[in-house]
Amino acid sequence: MAPSGSSSSMPGPSGMHRGELQAVVASFMDITALKRAELHQTFLASMSETLASSMDYEATLTQVVQRSVPDLGDGCALDMLEPDSSLHRLAVAHVEPVRQEFVQELARHRPSQLEDLTGPGAVIRTGQTELRAEVTDEMLVRHASDPRHLELLRGTGITSSLIVPLHARDRTFGALSFFYCRGGRPRASRRYGREEQSLAEDLGRRAALAVDNARLYREAQRAVQLRDDFLSVASHELKTPLTPLNLKLTSLSRDIHRCCEDEARAQTLHRHVEMARRQLRKLSTLISALFDVSRIAQGRLTLELTETDLGEVLGEVAAWFAPEAARVGSKLWVEGAPHVPGRWDRLRLEQVVTNLLSNAIRYGAGRPIHASVETMGDEARLVVRDEGIGIAPEAQAHIFGKFERAVSDRHYGGLGLGLYITHSIVEAMGGHIRVQSRPGEGSTFTVELPRRQE
Repeated sequence: MAPSGSSSSMPGPSGMHRGELQAVVASFMDITALKRAELHQTFLASMSETLASSMDYEATLTQVVQRSVPDLGDGCALDMLEPDSSLHRLAVAHVEPVRQEFVQELARHRPSQLEDLTGPGAVIRTGQTELRAEVTDEMLVRHASDPRHLELLRGTGITSSLIVPLHARDRTFGALSFFYCRGGRPRASRRYGREEQSLAEDLGRRAALAVDNARLYREAQRAVQLRDDFLSVASHELKTPLTPLNLKLTSLSRDIHRCCEDEARAQTLHRHVEMARRQLRKLSTLISALFDVSRIAQGRLTLELTETDLGEVLGEVAAWFAPEAARVGSKLWVEGAPHVPGRWDRLRLEQVVTNLLSNAIRYGAGRPIHASVETMGDEARLVVRDEGIGIAPEAQAHIFGKFERAVSDRHYGGLGLGLYITHSIVEAMGGHIRVQSRPGEGSTFTVELPRRQE
C-alpha cells in the first residue's frame, strides 16, 4: 500500500492491487441449544394455555397427554392417585396405535401400585422423578411379574423412559410418563437426558397446579351448594312458626283492653306487643332474604308478571315505612308521577322498594329521604335518595354483592343481602340499578325498568 498521503496505485504484494479481495474471515455460532430452548418455551406456553382453558381437569390433562406426543416422546401416559390409594390410568397417547393398545392393556393387566419400586407408583409415593436413559430387555425381564406382563412390556417397544410427579401443596397425586420406543419418530436423540427431564418436570408442575386449582374450585362449588341447600331448608323451617306467632300477637293486641282495665297499663302492653310484632317482621324479612339468596343461587328466582303500577307500589310501601322513618327522625317524601303503569312482578317490585327505603332509613342519619318515580318512554325510573352517611368510592363497586357491606355490622346490623337481592330482582326484570354517593353527603339509588317485558 502507498504511504499515507500518496495517490500512487503501485501494486501490492504478490502483484495484487489495492481494493482486491485478499482474505475472508468467517465466524460461526452454534444456535442449536438456543433454538431448542425457544421451542421448549413455546411448547410450555402452549401447554399452559391448554391447562388454563377449562376447570374440567380430567379433560384438560387428557389433552396435555395427547399434545405431549411427539414433542416429548413417542408415547405418554398419565396415572392419577385415587382416594382409596389405588392408581387410575387416566389417559394414554402414542404415535403408533398398535403400541398404544399395548400400553393400555399393560395398565389393565398389571396396574401400577404405590408399593412398586419403580414406575408411576414409586414416583407418586416418593415424589421423585424417575429417569431411565436406556431400557434394556434384561430390565424388562426383571420388572415383569408374569409371562403376559413381559409380553406386553416388550410389545410397547420401550427403549427410554422418563416419569415426573404431579405435585402441589405438599401432595403428589399423579405421574406423567414419557417414553421412546423402537420404530418411533426419527429425532436427534432417542434417549432422555437432563434437558428433557427439566422440561417434563416444568410441565408436571404446571399440570399439578392446574389440577389443584380445579379441585379447589370443585370443592368450593360443593361447599356453596351445601350452604345454599341448608339455607333453603332452614329458611323454610324457620318461617313455619312465624305465621301462628304473628296471629297470636294480633289476637293479644285485640284482647288487651278487654283484659286490662288500667288504661296506662293497657298502653304499655300495646307498646310491648307492637315492639314484638316489629321484631317478628324483621325476623321474617331476614329469613325471606336467606330464602331468596338460595333461590337466586340455584337459578330458581321466578317472576309472575302482571299489570302493576309502580307509583302505587311506592306509595303503599312508603306508607308502611313512614312510622319507622319518623322514629329515627327522618321525613319520608314521596314525589314524582302518582301512576307509572307497567308489566312487572308486583311482590318483587315491592321487595325492591322495601329494600331501598329500608336502607335509606337505616343509613339516612335522621335526615330527609326522597323517593320518586317517573316514566321515560318505554322505561320507568325509581329514585331513592337519602342525605345520610354515604358510601366510600372503593365500596360502591361491591355493595351489590352477596353478604357485602359498606359499613361495620357492629353499628348497623343486617346480613348484607338486601342490595344483592334487589340487584338480582331488577336484572331478572330486564332492568339495572346504580348508585351515586359521597361520604357524608348521602346516597342516591336509581332503578330503571322496561315497562313491558317479553
